[in-house]
Amino acid sequence: MMLSSTAKKWKDFKSTLTRQFILPFTKDKEKLKEPPQLYNFIEKSQWATFVASRLSPEFEVVHSEQSQRREKCEYNHRLSQKGYVDKQGNITDPKVAQKAKLIDDLKKQVFKGTLTFSGSNDILTLALGTLEHGGRVRAVGAGVSPSQFFNLQRQQRVKFADKLKESVMEAVREETMRIEARARETVLQAVKAKREIMLRQFSQLIPNFDPNMLKTPITPIPLLP
Repeated sequence: MMLSSTAKKWKDFKSTLTRQFILPFTKDKEKLKEPPQLYNFIEKSQWATFVASRLSPEFEVVHSEQSQRREKCEYNHRLSQKGYVDKQGNITDPKVAQKAKLIDDLKKQVFKGTLTFSGSNDILTLALGTLEHGGRVRAVGAGVSPSQFFNLQRQQRVKFADKLKESVMEAVREETMRIEARARETVLQAVKAKREIMLRQFSQLIPNFDPNMLKTPITPIPLLP
């Protein structure tokens, strides 16, 4: 799962570079000569190679195919915890709202005992009218195969999904802590650099000024709760 997650992040990163920093400037090649300042770790030679690959005829064919495939997507969502609803909790897309109502109706039928399902032919499949794709399970998350999920009893599936969600949240928490640690270190280094500049300026303005008199230790930034 770690390798697949890394591969997805790498793919998403390249997609971001392509969409935000290459495709908008295909008619202004001067703006493509330097890597984005936001990602200053990208070397100029690496950027030139990447830009060339994204402007190649082969990539244009792939990009066109993916764009056509994207246009066929009926149920668009935003990348957030409540991707299909607005801030008020309302579903704005009529097609999505219709499917949501159908899912609620099917749930009621299952609760009443007038509808039963088995395996991958579950409520979501019945509502969408399309079968599950091989190798993955919709609405469960990455790294879960149909055989892993649908061969379990319902109670086990719920526990499996909860366990998967908890493992993902734990990974997110750990990554957040690492990001916060790096951010604190960056701020600390910036404060030290700013202080050194000020001390040098004082040394130039004040005769016999000793910078060591003001060099008190900088207290580390505490971790926010």
